[in-house]
Amino acid sequence: MKTSLTSLPWIRYWFAIIILCLGTPLVSSASDYMRMDTTHFAFYFHPQDKQLMKSLIHDAEILREEIIKDLGFGFKE
Repeated sequence: MKTSLTSLPWIRYWFAIIILCLGTPLVSSASDYMRMDTTHFAFYFHPQDKQLMKSLIHDAEILREEIIKDLGFGFKE
């Protein structure tokens, strides 16, 4: 009796996983992200979150300065 490779359950299982892994980037919205760089950070976000990100970026820079003061030294850039 001949057995086709696709009739084996584990082959079908792995074939489905491979197809999903290869196809997911094609339909993902990763290209919709924007990047905003600061002196110390790089932030990625959706365009509709731009106002929120500006606020969070400002807060991140302030927190960094506070951490530097608490540690008593700065990092080499």
